[in-house]
Amino acid sequence: MSRRLILIIASIVLLILLGVGAYLFFFAPTTPGGTTNPLNIFGGASGNGGAGNEPRPEVGETANGAGQEVAPRLVKITSGPVARGVVALTVSEVITEASATSIATSTLSDTEVRYVERASGNVYAYRAGARTLTRLSNRTLPGVSDTKWLSDGSLSYARFTSENQDGTPRLETFALPATSQGGYFLESGLSDVAVAGTSSVLTLLPNAGGSVATIAKPDGSNARTLFTSALSALRILPSGNGFAAFTKASAQSLGYGFLINSTSGSLERIVGPLRGLTLLPSPSGKLILYSYLSGSTVRTELLDTGTRTTISLPLGALSDKCAWAPDETAIYCGVPRSYSGTLPDDWYQGAVSFNDRLWRIDLEARFALLLLDPSTVAKVDIDAVGLAVDSKADMLIFMNKKDGSLWAYDL
Repeated sequence: MSRRLILIIASIVLLILLGVGAYLFFFAPTTPGGTTNPLNIFGGASGNGGAGNEPRPEVGETANGAGQEVAPRLVKITSGPVARGVVALTVSEVITEASATSIATSTLSDTEVRYVERASGNVYAYRAGARTLTRLSNRTLPGVSDTKWLSDGSLSYARFTSENQDGTPRLETFALPATSQGGYFLESGLSDVAVAGTSSVLTLLPNAGGSVATIAKPDGSNARTLFTSALSALRILPSGNGFAAFTKASAQSLGYGFLINSTSGSLERIVGPLRGLTLLPSPSGKLILYSYLSGSTVRTELLDTGTRTTISLPLGALSDKCAWAPDETAIYCGVPRSYSGTLPDDWYQGAVSFNDRLWRIDLEARFALLLLDPSTVAKVDIDAVGLAVDSKADMLIFMNKKDGSLWAYDL
């Protein structure tokens, strides 16, 4: 073989080696163990959820070691954003232990939190005691902003923004089963959805003359128009077996709160006129927590819907940052260290963000107990929204509005 040919072959081999080395250096990232770490479309490595380290099991599978304990009794369930609105269930598991002489059974209770991942629309279940995460569904609904759940956690109404053919945004609502591939779309453009237990769903559709409310069963059957209103900017909420409503909350206008008769559709005014008014009915509907502006100060009061008497509460908390105890003896709230901006407008629009402390307001003794200051014990600032309490009042669940992460505090 000629010397010239040998040089040509050696040059070709050298170029190939250099090309392979450049590829491995620039384009094939590896984990510390040297294994390839493929890209995950949700922002984390394959096998990890969201932007953090929570496990990402396949549908029907359960992963252990879920959640990150960042302070005593405080767990960060997800690092990535979730849709606002969760359901906290008390679940039981029968444990059987066999010995040579006998078989013993015991029942273990746990709190299960069901939520929808914002990016994918997949449904997950987190067990607080066992620290496990189960993926319940694989339905893809990109960009879910909020969810309204049936009280048994079997189905949620997932809200997300789509586009019309001309590029304008359109708000969609999908009835999303927690553990199956079924479901159905509700009418496009609904301004709000409210769920009463497991029996009825109320939807609100704005139109040129105001709005139309339709009530139906959770499967969409037996739908009928409940009422029409000249008010187009209503927000609706469950109140016992019925519903309540209030006008758009703003510091620039007077707001009103109503009880809705689920049979006749009549609206009975119970609160207002008050600036910045928002409501939060109790589970039975007998009590209503409401917040409003007095001058520049946030006031929080309690209304007895039977006697129409009101009680002022010791903390100024926005009702959107609160949740009822199941027995209605207490309210849990995220209360900002200080308020700023034009409220509640700037907070709704994201122009201001708060650093909250978590409080328990005892309605019988009428005092407030500080439960947790996240910025002190966990070195994290939390703007709490979407609060929920399980049926035994063992766990307080909330979302951090700053980044959409989901948290749990052991009560």
